[in-house]
Amino acid sequence: MKYIVFDLEWNMPFSAQNMVKEPSMLRGEIFEIGAVKLDEDFKIEDKFKANIKPTYYKKMHYAVAKLTKIKTSELNSYPKTFRQVFLDFKKWCGEDFAFITWGNDDILVLEENIVIHGFDKDFIPECYDLQLIFDNQITKENRQHSLSSVIKLLGEPEFDAHDALNDAISTAFVCHHLDMKNGISTYSELITKKEEKQKAKNEFTKKSYKSAYFLLKAKEIRNFTCENCKKQLSCGKFISKSRSQKLCIVECSCGKKYFVRVRIKRNEDKTLRGNRMVYDLNETNLQCYNNALEKSKEESAPATV
Repeated sequence: MKYIVFDLEWNMPFSAQNMVKEPSMLRGEIFEIGAVKLDEDFKIEDKFKANIKPTYYKKMHYAVAKLTKIKTSELNSYPKTFRQVFLDFKKWCGEDFAFITWGNDDILVLEENIVIHGFDKDFIPECYDLQLIFDNQITKENRQHSLSSVIKLLGEPEFDAHDALNDAISTAFVCHHLDMKNGISTYSELITKKEEKQKAKNEFTKKSYKSAYFLLKAKEIRNFTCENCKKQLSCGKFISKSRSQKLCIVECSCGKKYFVRVRIKRNEDKTLRGNRMVYDLNETNLQCYNNALEKSKEESAPATV
């Protein structure tokens, strides 16, 4: 089994009206593929890079041009079409392989490009989002991280970003800091956890409350279980980030600290429902809490003449 770490650069339509929808949807047209082949021990074995002449979006979107420093004239000077490059890439990948990417966007864009050019999307093998494995093993913050910030955190060499091969190499370097065999064997559990978190973000309490005071006193908002020691915890005093967001920090007796965010939604009858999310406390959400706390102090301070 080989692992193909790949990254794509793609151009976009200038508006929804300009987006290609037939014979299939094309939200981004690939103009560069960069990939690194890893062996079973996740060591770099080979590299692949190719530029692609556009078929559909022939004028470089200003935002893409700003990131990649590639102009429309250069884009249209590339000698090979997607069909030619894809056949080369497919041959280079070999027979027994899986994909590793940083995030899910590249997989979706690759699939759209494959389909619109008449190839079988069954070419796409098992795919692993390295962001999930990294967050689960290193930061444990239940959030996405930019590749550039992770490279800095790990002390790996920094290349020019938004170059497909450079980003693929950087992603491969991240693998060297992880227990990849464990990450892959438990990947289905990480996906389930991610889906549960996403579902929780969109769920508000079924019960409605007359005011924010009563909502924040409700057990379904205040109480949760420590994922470290399974002890039942309860939120203390909430502070206001805004009228619709309340924040709290909770520390368990086992030493684990949590950041709690409650979003408040007003019903048509003016009653309220709440959505509570619990995160591991980190520097980012601690700063968010401290900013809200400082703001609340300023607003409650007596006015000076």
